[in-house]
Amino acid sequence: MLAVFAATVGNGGTVWRPHLIRTREIREGVQEAENTDARVRTVPLQARTLEVIKDAMWGVVNDLGTGARALIAGRDVCAKTGTAQVFKASRDVDADKLAKEKRDHAWFVGFAPRDHPQIAWAVFVQNGGHGGTTAAPIARAVLEKFFLKMDGGSPDRRPPEAHAASATLSR
Repeated sequence: MLAVFAATVGNGGTVWRPHLIRTREIREGVQEAENTDARVRTVPLQARTLEVIKDAMWGVVNDLGTGARALIAGRDVCAKTGTAQVFKASRDVDADKLAKEKRDHAWFVGFAPRDHPQIAWAVFVQNGGHGGTTAAPIARAVLEKFFLKMDGGSPDRRPPEAHAASATLSR
């Protein structure tokens, strides 16, 4: 549901039935998947409200907010980090100081690119601690592959400077 929320914000208010793939690679090339897109409804959002939300979600990643670990140079990623508290004991405690099973669940939801979204996601990490620390890097890894594929490349054909940028941004 949070991926649907992110997609709805990203596209300006249309709620679509989610799907996982549009095409799939097969031995003979690429095969189109069945078109399962279905408009569910339109949420009436004021244009100004939508811009405020998009600006805030963009800032989470691009203005060194809590989702900065999903930053991808040249891409306008918009997202929101979060945690779902597991135990009251985890409140105001560094997640690394708790036993793994007592850590909060981490989440990270968003869409990209900002102005013409092509992908929306929700990453949940059970007992992951904080969304920006644990879930954002997972989303970033998926987004890097997504953008690479959208640009017509493959992970094996990335230029060396792309590898260096990835290593620098993940610290």
